[in-house]
Amino acid sequence: MSNPDSLEDAVRRLAVADARHRVESLADAAGARVGRIISLSESAVSIPAYFRGSFEADAASVPVQPGEVEVNATVSAVFALA
Repeated sequence: MSNPDSLEDAVRRLAVADARHRVESLADAAGARVGRIISLSESAVSIPAYFRGSFEADAASVPVQPGEVEVNATVSAVFALA
């Protein structure tokens, strides 16, 4: 990951969009409309850290394999309902 900050920002945006989608579904079921966000907080953004151990290997001797990194964000939002 060359820029973890931009990845964290993107994950936060997706988490907020997911929160809005979920509240809109609930509001629709209740016959209400979603208004503005009253409060919004982040409780975690996590990017797994890999344990390198107490010994540093020669970087040239360590193979690097392409793979995936899972990034999670948890947000809490309170929306006004109309």
